[in-house]
Amino acid sequence: MTRMQAFFAKPGTVAVTGHRANRITAVAEAQLAQICAGLFKAAHRECALLSCLASGADTVAAETWPEAHELRTLLPVPVADWRSLIRPEMAVSRFDHLVNRAAPEILCHGAAPDYAALADALLDRSDRLFAIWDGATGRPGGTGSVVGKARARGMPVLHLRFIETDFVWEHA
Repeated sequence: MTRMQAFFAKPGTVAVTGHRANRITAVAEAQLAQICAGLFKAAHRECALLSCLASGADTVAAETWPEAHELRTLLPVPVADWRSLIRPEMAVSRFDHLVNRAAPEILCHGAAPDYAALADALLDRSDRLFAIWDGATGRPGGTGSVVGKARARGMPVLHLRFIETDFVWEHA
């Protein structure tokens, strides 16, 4: 078992955060799916994955999470509102499938997503973080912000760095 697989091989909840679909090509998404499938084979039966189901890395991780394991979802707004924000639109069917697999927890009932509050809630409900992103700081509520908050809390972070069209493991 690799160090990366061992991250998922114990009970608890792993939150996932990562780049949105506009930052990951279809080829990179397919590569990410293969990486996640390999990682998740070692997942402990009492290890859950928590995803906000944003199109891109969040969705790929949730789709490749083993069916026999618990998938938790946390949405910043009601399902219909989140669905209307999904780009590209063809990702809507993927979102619907995942929502049906794991009844989502709705964070707030306002019209606009509060991504900073979503980041805090994601970390509050997990004990470790799997981050798929380029390492840039980004804006509040973005992947860089989530990772920074996780590190400040002393939470273990597994960082799969996405660089243009390739993935590289980072020690985070």
